[in-house]
Amino acid sequence: MRKRVVDLARELNFEPNIMAANLRSGHSKLIGMIVPYQDTAFFSSVIRGVEDEILQHGYQVIVAQSNEQLAKEIKALEALSATQVAGVLLSLSRETDQFDHINALKDKQKPIVLFDRSSFQIDCDKVVLDDFQAAFDAVSHLISSGCSNIAILHGPLHLDLYAERMRGFLTALKAASVAHNEDLMVCVDDTTESGADAAARLMKSPNPPDAFFTTSDYMALGVMSYLNTLNVDVPDEVKVVGFSNEPFTRWLVPSLTTIDQQSQEMGRVAARLLVQRIEGHGVAVAQKVVISPKLVIRDSSTSRESIGRESLV
Repeated sequence: MRKRVVDLARELNFEPNIMAANLRSGHSKLIGMIVPYQDTAFFSSVIRGVEDEILQHGYQVIVAQSNEQLAKEIKALEALSATQVAGVLLSLSRETDQFDHINALKDKQKPIVLFDRSSFQIDCDKVVLDDFQAAFDAVSHLISSGCSNIAILHGPLHLDLYAERMRGFLTALKAASVAHNEDLMVCVDDTTESGADAAARLMKSPNPPDAFFTTSDYMALGVMSYLNTLNVDVPDEVKVVGFSNEPFTRWLVPSLTTIDQQSQEMGRVAARLLVQRIEGHGVAVAQKVVISPKLVIRDSSTSRESIGRESLV
């Protein structure tokens, strides 16, 4: 078993010595964490929040990434379970639409907390953004700025966060008596290239959008890059809102209106909830903690005379 664990550790870029020591001790002060990827400001910030919290309780965290692949998520969870980590923090990959690996961990009475990306099909503790409110606020802002033909670029709707963002989008349109156009509702990958490709298709359509609400800043960056090739003026001709408040959004020209997800706070709350479970201080039923979003209004969605101002909603 130990050799198999160490082999898995090397394959998943874990630190084998830490994991082997954890096996030898029989008493785990190690928490496992699986994220889709680490190279975005959002997940890096969540990890910092987790570390800040668990260090206060004498734990360490070991982080793996699924690279948005269900198979890698399963393998990482298997490796963490084999090393007898005290508990697991998990944000689902875009591919994750079945949950046997998570239920298997729960069957072993291993505490698990889902954060950011979760599913209503899993009964466990969760820490999520109020994705409905975030989308509702973003789209209501676009409508109040004069937009009436708004496109949404979103991720797979089997994940709760994208389903909730879609619900917020549609509810905002309905509340303002603005018709939605299903041709402007496009599922894309969370990449700049996918955002640009979607923008190209939609801007060539008979009824191009006057605004884009994207469920990631990377999609929004692609949209703005493509609009720039057409010499489309943002925000005068087309307005753009992203999601996540990645650091680069402040420095784009025009700067990008986006949703701040309170990522470090999400990490702290998720870690605190997991430690409570590990140490037997949690309540019997699964808890769901909802983090409030902040709409950061910048130049990509405001009138020309407001350029250069930033405000929080």
